[in-house]
Amino acid sequence: MKTNLKNLLLATAIIAVYLLSACGLHAADGHTFIELKGHVTSVFSAAFSQDGKKIITRDSDKTVRIWDAESGEELQRLEGHADSVLSAAFSPDGKKVVTVGEDKTVRTWDVDSGKELQILEGHTDTVLSAAFSPDGKKVVTVGEDKTVRTWDVDSGKELQKFEGHAFRDAVFSPDGKKVVTVAESETVTPVTATESAKTPLIRDPIRRWHDANVSRDVTIRFWDADSGKELKTLKVYEDDSTLFTGKPIKSVVLSPDGRRVVVIFGIPQGISDHSVIPQSARIWDADSGKALWELGQVDHVVFSQDGKKIAASTISVTKLSFTPTPGTYNHTVRIKNIGSGKESPRLTGHTSRIISSAFSPDGKNIATASRDRTVRIWNADTGKQLEKLEVNTQVEHPLFPSYVNFVAFSPDGKKIITASADHIVRIWTLKSDFNPPPLNINTTFPDSRLPRLLRPLRR
Repeated sequence: MKTNLKNLLLATAIIAVYLLSACGLHAADGHTFIELKGHVTSVFSAAFSQDGKKIITRDSDKTVRIWDAESGEELQRLEGHADSVLSAAFSPDGKKVVTVGEDKTVRTWDVDSGKELQILEGHTDTVLSAAFSPDGKKVVTVGEDKTVRTWDVDSGKELQKFEGHAFRDAVFSPDGKKVVTVAESETVTPVTATESAKTPLIRDPIRRWHDANVSRDVTIRFWDADSGKELKTLKVYEDDSTLFTGKPIKSVVLSPDGRRVVVIFGIPQGISDHSVIPQSARIWDADSGKALWELGQVDHVVFSQDGKKIAASTISVTKLSFTPTPGTYNHTVRIKNIGSGKESPRLTGHTSRIISSAFSPDGKNIATASRDRTVRIWNADTGKQLEKLEVNTQVEHPLFPSYVNFVAFSPDGKKIITASADHIVRIWTLKSDFNPPPLNINTTFPDSRLPRLLRPLRR
């Protein structure tokens, strides 16, 4: 009798677990979600495969994981890097994965078996990012060794090496025939001892003192992907105005099609919301070099997948305070249609810093994740809030509070994925019936931009 009761309880537990995994958990606000558990450190990024059936996640350790997007089951654990992995991306057909990291290697993997296919060696310093070509046959990588390299995915052979610049980003053009790179350079103007005593220093509280006689510029270069020949050079930003003199460049962002570039500059932010120092940003057209938009107090920017819209997370200081008493800040998102020049109504509602933003595949909606532990879905044209997701993270730390690090849409726009500091990835089913048309999106975009936005350029 006792044995039968134990078997019955065991069977009931198994059925309950199955139903829970199939139906998902339910948040207090009524949203259904699935939790992907297994990471032991904070998860910094996640991305869907192009068919939406699998998810790839990366934490601050040496491990990349592949999950079933429906059940939440861990399918593969990609282990082999000797140091932290900084970028991971699916190939366009979803059959392979490329990873790069601080061990100076580029690695390709088979998604179904988890087998390591190739170790691409050549970079002599940390590899920051990797992106597949549109046909999935090549990979472009950006290294801190001041090189961008292209590789044959099947053979692992290095095809081209572009060098001599402090590269921050690189993508293939939509037709795969060109490689577009963006690089930052720094020039120090020699001064005499007398002049040096008069030279102002601008303090960066996070990194170092910046000499006002140091000028910086950002250059976009277009290269032939087959021959490696430089086709065009365009200097889109030159530190020649008193407004930006001496300010470090925080990040450089290239649109998915390589046609737009954003430079964010100013003093980097500290750990706390209350140590925010407003920054500024400029957006340029990469073909003409024309400035398209300039705005202040910018934290981060994100492009829509077609490159036609850009969203900027801004922090408006209404009451500045450098004392233990917090200042007052407004956290908003500004969206602009680059083609028409029209700016949408500002997205307001978050009560703390906005960490991550992502457009839906069709560009009609945008998701924003904040330190206020909410993810909000907005209409990108009207600014109307469509949904609000309450993310109850489980880990607290005095210096690094638990919040959502990353947000991204599924290819069909019906789900979003969040990566959190509590080591958990969540897949949320949205209530709104967006029904966007299926798009052939670049699944390398979400994670390939992340590392160089967070890491300072090594001089």
